[in-house]
Amino acid sequence: MTEPGVALPAPLARLQHELARRNIDCVYFPDGAAVLGYLLERIPAGAVVMNGGSTTLEQIGFVRVLEEGRYVWPRPGIKAIGDAEERTRARRRA
Repeated sequence: MTEPGVALPAPLARLQHELARRNIDCVYFPDGAAVLGYLLERIPAGAVVMNGGSTTLEQIGFVRVLEEGRYVWPRPGIKAIGDAEERTRARRRA
């Protein structure tokens, strides 16, 4: 899936095709602002959102949205767990 009127570069078109063959959706946007808008549209306020470290999510502003409290974000609490084994269990549960 791509935004209407957006032509994919050939390597991305091939990737999208291969993912579709495996029943995996692939959504392409030309910039981070469009991606952020898409995420905010798709994820309802109050949903539990867990993420790993992601420069991309930071760059598009999604981590800032998580910090602002629109969603339930367990990651900061999990990172604060002092015991490594318990932290791993908490990440797996999340």
